Formats: sequence, structure tokens, C-alpha cells
Amino acid sequence: MNGAKALSRRRGNEAGFSIGFLTALVSDELIPCEAVLQQTGWTPDDLPELTAAGISRWNKIIDGRLIVAHSMAIGRMGQAASAVETMAFLSRCAHPNALFLTGIAGSLWADKIFKRDVVVARHTRWRTQNKVFGEDGCDVYRPFDNILSRSGVSADVSRVIQRHIAEQYPHRDRSDQERSTWNVHYGEIYTWDYVINSQRVVQKLNADFPESLCVEMEAGGFLSALDRVRTMTGGRPMHGYIVRGISDYAARKDKEKSVRAAASENAANVAVGMAEMMCRNGTLSRWGHQ
Repeated sequence: MNGAKALSRRRGNEAGFSIGFLTALVSDELIPCEAVLQQTGWTPDDLPELTAAGISRWNKIIDGRLIVAHSMAIGRMGQAASAVETMAFLSRCAHPNALFLTGIAGSLWADKIFKRDVVVARHTRWRTQNKVFGEDGCDVYRPFDNILSRSGVSADVSRVIQRHIAEQYPHRDRSDQERSTWNVHYGEIYTWDYVINSQRVVQKLNADFPESLCVEMEAGGFLSALDRVRTMTGGRPMHGYIVRGISDYAARKDKEKSVRAAASENAANVAVGMAEMMCRNGTLSRWGHQ
């Protein structure tokens, strides 16, 4: 039995800092994420009770400390599925201290956020609709901005993340055609329940929310589920991080399989790198963990 597994058996899930990795889809997102975990030295730990629930457990010793991680695909797109499956995940995984929602998203700025780039959320904007009206043959939806009390990180944590990104992923000049180069951006992510394939809709979002860099469909449900669990467990330190790889442009949707895989792998590399940075000695206290 290797060192990570032996220590795991002695201490159990709750003994140390633990991490969760969630994706929406299996083939396009979870498989690349778990491949990155293996490539970076995480060891799978076969637990039938978790495997039966679609959850994989991983171990790695970082700076002499056992770190446990769990990974799972939500299985469907959308905020409702994301919230339900996040709650289910947390109920089976002893409430990980840090959770990463990773996978793919559509760029809202085709001239600067290119395919294969990665966006890490500084904060998240979640919009839904709470009223439908109109009598002229065209329905009108009244927008509603959901307030996520912890959709962003503290100023101190934000500085740590920004410095980590700058050091690990220095910005390089590139264009849409530069397939071997990708950049990491730190900014706002827009989340709602729709797949966009419209220049008109993108232009409207650009005008209304010029800080939003990309659009996806699960972060709102994911973050609201974490908020609810924190409340139910007395405010246990636990935070969610959104890391998305750009697989297409929301104004002209396409489904290039190779691009989707590369974008998801890039996002997973960034998410795993952030998680390991949080685990190193002298760093945990900054994230509200002991």
C-alpha cells in the first residue's frame, strides 16, 4: 500500500483539507479533468460506495500532508441539475473545503477571449427570469439577478489567485488561429440557463455586462448549493471556484470536438494547480482553513 493510501486509511476523509471537482458533462469535461489528476500525481482510491454514486476519490501527499479529492460529473447541463447534484455530492464527500466547477464555456468577446483560453471567476453573475408577459405574439421575459452572497472571493484571496495566475500562466500574445497557445483570464463569468448561438444576444450581454468574459450554465446552481450547505452546517469554511475553458464563441456556436477537449483539459490543469497551491504549507490559513 503506498503512502497516500496508508495515511488515508488511518485518518479518513475528515482529517485533512479536502477538495471537490465537479463538471457538467462526462465525456467533454469529467474525463479530461480526471486525466489531469492522474497526470499530476493524484492516486485513485477505489471506494465502492462512492463509485456506485458516480464519485471518484483521489489522494495525494502535498508538503507532507494528505490531501483527499473527489470528482464527479453532474451529468446534465443547467442550474437546477447543478444545484441538486452539488448537494448530493456534498452529502457523500464530507463537505470538501474547496470545490471547483470546471469544464467548458462560450466566449462573450471573440476578439480577446479565444478558444482554448481559460477564465477563472473573480465573481459570478447569475441571471434568471421570474415573469413572462406579452400579448403581441412575442413573449417578454423579465430578468432577475440572483444575489450569491459568496459568488466572489475576498480581496486577500483574490490577490493570491491573481498572483498565482500571473506567475504560472504569463500572458502571451495570440490570435484565434494560435492553437498551441492559451491564456488564463481572471474576471467575471456570466451564468444562466441558455445555450447562446446569437450575435444579437451576445451584443446585448456585452452592453449590459461589459465585465463578463464568458457564459456558462451551471455556476449559479453550484454556488447557491454551497451557500445553502454552509448555512445548514453552521458556516463551515467552504468556497466554490469556477474555472472554465473556452470551447466556442457564443455568437457563433460550434462543436469542434478537439477544441472542446483541449479547453476542458486546460481548465482542469488550472483548477488542479489552484487546488494544490491552496494545499501547500503556509497557504491554508489564507483560505479560512486550519
